[in-house]
Order: sequence, then structure tokens, then C-alpha cells
Amino acid sequence: MVNIYDSANQVASDLTQVDQFVAVKAAIAKVKADDASYKLYHRLNAVQIKITSAREQGKTVSSEDSKAYEAIAAAVKQDKNILALLDAEGSMYQFVNELQGIMLKPMRDIYKVLG
Repeated sequence: MVNIYDSANQVASDLTQVDQFVAVKAAIAKVKADDASYKLYHRLNAVQIKITSAREQGKTVSSEDSKAYEAIAAAVKQDKNILALLDAEGSMYQFVNELQGIMLKPMRDIYKVLG
């Protein structure tokens, strides 16, 4: 019997060598190297966590948090380093979704018998 975890670990290792991963890694390095981008990234991350946490707990997002997010989002739109990171992440997620589709094809196929 095949050890699927060995295959998965190999895919994880191979993933670090694809263009999409390399682009994300390079974009992260640029954000980290630019003090303004780095601080803005952390502000964005903090407000996103706060808003997500509130929603997960069934709480209404405060107007303060909404306004903070809008202000940070506007600043992000002006930051070339963070925009490049977001673009690279989008390409990476698209690539991972394609891989997931390939891996789950056998599951889709067995359900075809149900019509």
C-alpha cells in the first residue's frame, strides 16, 4: 500500500520551488525590508484578526473597527510592496486550488455513479 503522507510531504517540498511560491517569498522580503510597508502589514493583519474574531463570536463589528479597516485598506492600495504581496498570494492560492482539484478528482469521479 502507498504511503500517501510521503507523497504529500514531497509535494510540500516541491511547492517551495514553484514560481508562485518564490514570488510570495520575494514579496514578503520586500514588505519586511520596507519599514512603512512592514508596519502597515501588521496593522492590517491586526484589524483583520479583530474583525474576524468578532464575526466568529457572532458579534457586530464596531464602527471603530470598520473605519480602521477602511483607513488601512486605503493605505494598502497605495503601498506597492503590499499590493505585490497580495497579488503573489492570489496567484499562489489559485495554484494550490488547481492542485487540490487534481488531488480530489478521484473523489469527484466516484460520486459520478450517483448521477
